Amino acid sequence: MDDHFHDEKELEHSFSNVLEELKNLSGKRDPRSVRLAAVTCAVVDVASSATPDKPSPASVYASTVSALEGTLSSDEPDFSTQVALLELLCATVPHVAKNTLQATFAVTSRVVRALVASTQAVSSTQETNDELGGLNATLRATCRASTQIMKCVSPQTDETAVQQFIQATLLTLFQDKRPKVRKAAHQGALELLRASKPNATFMKTILAYTLSTFARAKKQVQKSSKTHNQHGHHNSDLLHLCAFMEQGIVHINTPKIRDTIMELLMVLLQQQTPQDNTSSDFVAAAPPKRDMTSKIVTINGLLSVLLVVLDQHHSDEDEMGNNNDEVDGFAARVVASLVQCRPTTVFASADEAVCGSGKILYGRAMLVACQRLLVSSQSQHNQVGHKLLPLGVQVILQLARPESAMETDVSSIAQDLMVELTQTFRSMRKQKQDGQHQQQCWLSCMNVMKQHLLEQQQLVFRSTWSCTLAPLALLVDFLVGPYEGSCKSVVTDLVNLHNSVKDNEQSKQAIEECLGSIIQSVGIETFWNWIDWNNSGTPAKFTSKNQKATPTAGGIPLERSWLLPLLKTSSSNSASHPSLEFFQQKVLSLARECDMQGATGKKQEKQFQKARVVDLWNLFPCCCQNPPDISDSFAPLAQKTLVKAVGDTRYPQLVTIICSGLKVIAAGVLERIHGDDSEFAQGDAQILAQTSTKLLPALFKLVETLQGTGTKSTEATGSDEMETEEKDEKNKMSQDAQKVQCVTDAIAELCRLAPKPFLQALFKKIMHRLLASTQSQSDESEKICTLLGLAQALVASEALDEESISLLYRSLKPLIRTDEFEARVQKRAYKVMAEICQRYHSFATASDRLEEITDLLVGSIMTCQVSARHMRLKCMTVIVKGFSNSNKQQMDVIPKVVPEVLLCLKDSNGKTREAAYQLLLSMASVRSNMLEYFRIVLAALGAQTPHMRSAAVMALSRLVFEYARDDVEVQTLLPSLLETVIVLFDENAREVIKSVVGFVRVSVAAMTAEQLEPLLPDLVKGMLKFHRGKDRFRAKIKIILKKLVRNYGYDALMPLVPEGDTRLLTHMRKLDERAKRRKAAQRPDGQAANNDFDDMMESDEEDSDDGRTLMTGMTGFTKMTGRSGKSQRTAAIEKYEKARSIAASTKASGRSQHTAAMGAAPSGPRIRAETGVEVHDMLDPKMAKSVRFADNNDGDSDMEDGGAMEFDDMGRLVVPDDLDINSDGEHHDNLDDDANDNPENDEIKVGGKKRRISKFESAKVTRDESKKKKNKQKTKDLGAAYKSKKAGGDVKKKGQKYEPYAYVPLDGRSYTKKNRRQAVEQMSSVVRGGKRKRN
Repeated sequence: MDDHFHDEKELEHSFSNVLEELKNLSGKRDPRSVRLAAVTCAVVDVASSATPDKPSPASVYASTVSALEGTLSSDEPDFSTQVALLELLCATVPHVAKNTLQATFAVTSRVVRALVASTQAVSSTQETNDELGGLNATLRATCRASTQIMKCVSPQTDETAVQQFIQATLLTLFQDKRPKVRKAAHQGALELLRASKPNATFMKTILAYTLSTFARAKKQVQKSSKTHNQHGHHNSDLLHLCAFMEQGIVHINTPKIRDTIMELLMVLLQQQTPQDNTSSDFVAAAPPKRDMTSKIVTINGLLSVLLVVLDQHHSDEDEMGNNNDEVDGFAARVVASLVQCRPTTVFASADEAVCGSGKILYGRAMLVACQRLLVSSQSQHNQVGHKLLPLGVQVILQLARPESAMETDVSSIAQDLMVELTQTFRSMRKQKQDGQHQQQCWLSCMNVMKQHLLEQQQLVFRSTWSCTLAPLALLVDFLVGPYEGSCKSVVTDLVNLHNSVKDNEQSKQAIEECLGSIIQSVGIETFWNWIDWNNSGTPAKFTSKNQKATPTAGGIPLERSWLLPLLKTSSSNSASHPSLEFFQQKVLSLARECDMQGATGKKQEKQFQKARVVDLWNLFPCCCQNPPDISDSFAPLAQKTLVKAVGDTRYPQLVTIICSGLKVIAAGVLERIHGDDSEFAQGDAQILAQTSTKLLPALFKLVETLQGTGTKSTEATGSDEMETEEKDEKNKMSQDAQKVQCVTDAIAELCRLAPKPFLQALFKKIMHRLLASTQSQSDESEKICTLLGLAQALVASEALDEESISLLYRSLKPLIRTDEFEARVQKRAYKVMAEICQRYHSFATASDRLEEITDLLVGSIMTCQVSARHMRLKCMTVIVKGFSNSNKQQMDVIPKVVPEVLLCLKDSNGKTREAAYQLLLSMASVRSNMLEYFRIVLAALGAQTPHMRSAAVMALSRLVFEYARDDVEVQTLLPSLLETVIVLFDENAREVIKSVVGFVRVSVAAMTAEQLEPLLPDLVKGMLKFHRGKDRFRAKIKIILKKLVRNYGYDALMPLVPEGDTRLLTHMRKLDERAKRRKAAQRPDGQAANNDFDDMMESDEEDSDDGRTLMTGMTGFTKMTGRSGKSQRTAAIEKYEKARSIAASTKASGRSQHTAAMGAAPSGPRIRAETGVEVHDMLDPKMAKSVRFADNNDGDSDMEDGGAMEFDDMGRLVVPDDLDINSDGEHHDNLDDDANDNPENDEIKVGGKKRRISKFESAKVTRDESKKKKNKQKTKDLGAAYKSKKAGGDVKKKGQKYEPYAYVPLDGRSYTKKNRRQAVEQMSSVVRGGKRKRN
């Protein structure tokens, strides 16, 4: 008793909080919330009058029900009040005691049922205009209230009363015509089903309703089938129930419901349409398409419910007590039933989208059921699934079948079904089942797919091959072992099919993708055995290792040549690695065939077969990817074949192919040595080490041969022939350089496995020859470069000892110091030096050698070739990265290197500049004291040359850009740094000004507003000084000013700007205000800022407003002009032409200058002013007489500025001198510099007096006029060649190719700045010829 009393107290306490929350809704702006608060206060007042204390949940509950009942007696119900009362009821019911609810359930049920019945009789479906809710809102609130009552009702409540309540509320609204109301009813029923302890009466009622609806629909369909009436399957109640069951079937999944759904579905699927009826009833007409669509929609709803049932996860027992075996048995019944139907006939006579959805649901239901059987724990279900799956695949292919073979686009039906089919196959493979039955099932599925997809007689599935062939490739992967013959048959059919669809690239690509998947799964060797390479009906046989391959004549025909590139590209991801024996016995055998066929055939056949030889050799790197037989096959292959093939001059492409393969095989062995397979890898490494003694000398000789091909003496020939030979020679040298790089890479990898004594001996020979070549009297630069390249390859192998590295270093020192040899010798020496610094860093940074290397690099700057600077800086970078900030000797090197690094920042080569920047940053990261490092760089500001000062500012800009955002020390240093750099604004050198502007731009972006504010006067004054900087870099300065404006505003900057430049800020303010008025595109919040240093230093593009005001130099487009598709230049030209027309009209009418300026600005319609007693009626038809329209000659709003400046693409001020206004208010069009000179030819005004010009000056004027007349006569009108001399029309003369005015030559030279006037004059004849239309 005490516990019950305590629970009631808790309910009352929580209920008081609920009431307070409802009352507080009065402060909301939502009208429904305000109405709910008002209704709550009224109901609480009524409940409080009955009880002096705080109103209890029961009293509020009773008052709410009574008030709700009172609204039903009105002739015009207040829906908004009903909605508020229902919401209050939902909030009150959970706090009412269950015994109270049980006692008052009959009254509450009667009121709610009466409310639903009264609203059902109302025909209005519109909401009220005051947003308080109408009929729909009332019904939705009724659903929520009914759900809440059913949640809280006691199980001891009368079952009949509860059933009556459910049927009259939620189940009645299941059939409502309003979608939102039905959705609310469905959501309420689902909440009740998902409850932890669902109400038993509700479960029984919903089951009975579901079964009765399905049974009623079944009888209706059967009746319509007998009478051939297609309207019988149009059942809205069934469709609404299916929509609910897609979510609710999980909770009421009983065998009876499943069986009922399946029976109804089969009745619908097996119902014959008049097209299927074989009777001779010619009177019966075909059903309308709408009726068949409703039938398909019903079928789709039932299939969706079936999918939910079949797609449930396996568990011991579901909510309804169903065992998995029962659901699996139901899945077998589903598959057997769906296989027997004819879905293509059912989904053929309705709306295309509905039929497509039905096909996908039909196929998915069948595949999900099969998948459930295949993964079942019961073997009998597995066997049934294995038998039914091939039949299901056949049905799937029928559903995915295109309408005709002429379709080109892949349908979404085929894509979805094939994805589901592939998933089914993969799930089968994961299950550990009876292998024989499973493989038989796969084989049957593969035969079905082969029969449908690969028929050459009717290629209906051609458009779907991109998705339908993927499951077929997967089946080949599954069956490659036990059923290799069937897999080979599939591959053969695909290859033949590829040859039969040569005219369709999409089909060929789909077949190649399928074959590529097969190659990746089965491997090159297996796939090779399945192909008849000679196209003779029998594939090339593999001879044993001891037998000699006997190639047959014929080579590779054209029908098989496309397979070779496919093998190469697909083998990279293959799981199985081919053997070297396979390459030697099969691939090379076929390559010899092709070589023999090319030697005896004609020229075209010879070229074709030679190309096939190269394609076959391209498989060598694929066979070198961890081959299993290195110990048995690599040595004979390398010694007998590879060495000879590398030197074959007929096939120069083999050099890169073979070297790539050697590099791959050596790298693979080294990787395996450090991995898990180290035991077997050691044996392979020994084989490679032994073989490298034969390969490396051949490769060294090959490098010398390739390097020596560049020097050939050319005989004296004609200039054209010499240029052609030079081009060919350059191309050959470039190809040879690529080959040399590939060979040296292979040498480096092989040297890592070669024996140490052999490498030492080889290295000594190279050094001996290198020293002899450097001391030779003749020019042996080519040979030196070759030997340095070989030495670099040996260094890259990291197989040399310190003594050899020291010897190489001593040999490089004279080559670095001197410039007597060609530039490429020094560049190659620096490359070798960089390789030493990178591979043997301890050697370069040793205390006894670091100073020597530093002096070598710093002291040789005067003899450094231009092309060697990049590699020189790379050497320094590698050395600096290994420095330690605690080593004083190493830190003392940095000040010695900085001057050269700064100068290289101004180098013309981009790679050199980037290397200098990287070295600059490397030194900054190594040196922990950023303040000292900045002082070292700042010292260069006192250099004597502007070049060095500019470089120092650029270095400071990069350092600020990289470290100012993260390093506090650099951030505090910025104000003094900027104060120092802006002094250089007094420079006259353009490069210094450019660097300073870039530094200011970077610093302004990095500094805070508080740091920058004290420097604003000097900064703005320095930028806007009248010197070359402002003229040349106006665009960059404008960008900086925009950043300052965003931080401080126009009012703060205006006093700091010189008086002559205030118009710039005025113009910027106008543009900014106009952009805000028009709501132009602005940079969205969170957009990344400009983080590219080169862009900030070099570009003139705005980096903060996305270029809304500045144009790009390439196209002249800005963000604002880009919307209209016009560039700023085009807009300026149009504006100028409009201004000319305004000037002409002003001159003709004799207006004053003020009137002309006012007329130039665009204006809209103006209304005559109202008198004291007259008021304009805008709806009066006579109102048009009071409206005056001004001339709207210019659509550009820039004319409103009344003196706003214009800027060109370089940011310079544009002063239009082509449209002048004299003191008389007349406009003169000065298109030509001397066309409209006001001084007369015979008299010139000087000091107000007239004097007669001399004869000499008069003769000059006459000569100039005669030249102008001649030039005008030379300009011919367009179409002048077709002008008839006897009449006024055009005539086509003899020898003329084109019709009159049918061709206008577009020559770019005619539209340059120099020739543009002449082109415009030619076009003027076309404009004059047009006739004006008169109104």
